[in-house]
Amino acid sequence: MLTINMRDRVSLETVSVSLPFGIGSMVWKVDTTQRKAAWSLYCKLVLSVLP
Repeated sequence: MLTINMRDRVSLETVSVSLPFGIGSMVWKVDTTQRKAAWSLYCKLVLSVLP
């Protein structure tokens, strides 16, 4: 059985994306406003799926 404690949350602070062959890369720092907006959009998309 897997037990998850709500105090042991994982937080994402930066996202790094790089393209192959040296085309380019990008580092994106996440702030709380963007995280909350992304979570809200995710919940809306998941709950609006029709059978």
